[in-house]
Amino acid sequence: MENVIPIIQKLYDSGMEVEIDDYGTGFSNFKYLKDLPIHGMKIDQTFIATCMTSVKSKAIVNSMIHLAHELGFSIIAEGIEDEQQLQYLTAQGCDVFQGYLLGRPQPVNYYEK
Repeated sequence: MENVIPIIQKLYDSGMEVEIDDYGTGFSNFKYLKDLPIHGMKIDQTFIATCMTSVKSKAIVNSMIHLAHELGFSIIAEGIEDEQQLQYLTAQGCDVFQGYLLGRPQPVNYYEK
């Protein structure tokens, strides 16, 4: 991590948006939120997929949204697949949404036409 932080700092300082992807899984760590120069974090789709049916997933999602905002970060929800998820996350203050409900992935040359 000591080698990564200066690289991320250069990207951040150059004006690039830096987000932590899939926060809440894998090597996620609260220390990274404190130490990394980032603009935001993305909630992993595994939490979004179950936030309407699992009290624990809902609590985690709500906590992540609140934590991100308290730290001055934007929060992105990935894996939005139905209107109910979108409405709930909007009401909770989520900033950005990704998922099949909003649009399917496009080929690289899609926008070159």
